[in-house]
Amino acid sequence: GMRRTVEAVRSGMIGTIKEVYAFQGGSRGMPALPGDFPPAPKHLDWDLWLGPAKDRPYSPAYCPYNWRFWWDFGTGETGNWGCHTLDIPYWALGLSHAKRVDLDLAPKASEIDSQRTPKRMQTRLDFAASGDGKRPALSVHWWHGGPR
Repeated sequence: GMRRTVEAVRSGMIGTIKEVYAFQGGSRGMPALPGDFPPAPKHLDWDLWLGPAKDRPYSPAYCPYNWRFWWDFGTGETGNWGCHTLDIPYWALGLSHAKRVDLDLAPKASEIDSQRTPKRMQTRLDFAASGDGKRPALSVHWWHGGPR
């Protein structure tokens, strides 16, 4: 599990780490645009659910699950699964803020719009060496959605 992985990294069992690769399979993102706007379910306070987001009518295209893939509500697969997958290297290696973030594989042009998150993306986060000299500079590669 996570704890044992962190222990293995911190103990030096797997040696010096200079690169980390993390991914999430599948092809979620770019949900269909809302086609119907039924009344919100009685158990859901739609205004409260929207919070500070721009007002819009309820649609099952947003809630309960797909909110993650709309920029007004979520951060796509990076926030959906990346936060869990990337937690391990952050914890094990004592990472903080990346000094540089690059988009290595851009989504297809047809998968980019101002409302929805892309189905696939590949990024690289570069981190400086630790201040105590125990960890060298390294790169974390994160991707989701498979190849183009």
